[in-house]
Amino acid sequence: MRHRDSLFKKTKKYPNDEVLKVSYKRYRNFVNSLLKKLKNDHNKNAILSAKNNSKLLWDTIKNITYSKKPHDSPTQLLSSVNPNDSINEVNSYFSKIGSDLAQIIISKNIPSFHVPPTKTVLNSFVLLPTSESEINTIIENSKSSVIVPVHKSGDKSRVNNYRPISILSSLSKVIERLINNRLIQYLEYNNLISTHQFGFRSGKSTDAAVEELTNYITFNLDKKQKVIAIFLDLTKKILTEWLLKLDYDSTEALLVLIT
Repeated sequence: MRHRDSLFKKTKKYPNDEVLKVSYKRYRNFVNSLLKKLKNDHNKNAILSAKNNSKLLWDTIKNITYSKKPHDSPTQLLSSVNPNDSINEVNSYFSKIGSDLAQIIISKNIPSFHVPPTKTVLNSFVLLPTSESEINTIIENSKSSVIVPVHKSGDKSRVNNYRPISILSSLSKVIERLINNRLIQYLEYNNLISTHQFGFRSGKSTDAAVEELTNYITFNLDKKQKVIAIFLDLTKKILTEWLLKLDYDSTEALLVLIT
């Protein structure tokens, strides 16, 4: 690299020397190719060394692709007058958003979707003998978590533009995983999950959802049919309220159209 830089300085000093220009360009291209090869080898070795650690692997990929974004502390949510009140407001928003939406659904008296009867109602869950105090302790501990607001987009001073990330205790994670595995196994075995549900399911992903949507569009376009797609973000409270204002038949027809 020093020799390359030296040649570059000479080309600036003797701009009419064509031999010097050709020599500089050839050596510059050689150095660039060598640096590129060394960088690729370094990235390849870094990925291979992290292949058995998924977290380290993704951190390495993000560093290589320069896609690792720093997470700034959500200081915009704090009030300079009383930070404690601001923290309580954020906590109240995240802890009540689910129950508030549930109350809206209850107040609209939306009929429940029909769940077909199954032959395996029994033996779906089991709780081994334990004391009441032990259960209460586990439940109370599982309710406690450290919530870290992560900004999604939009105004950083609005709490609804943040996604809550809950840091749970190790025991809560173990219990959650056990219950989740048994619940998913029960629902999958009895076909109680929609075939159009792709998120949080083993063997399915957003890639599968995109593939099904693409196949549906191309199939109907080949038949000279028109295709309309509607994308709804049901996490937004105002959109959920609008959807629930529709009568049940219209809502069901809209959901069928979406799926």
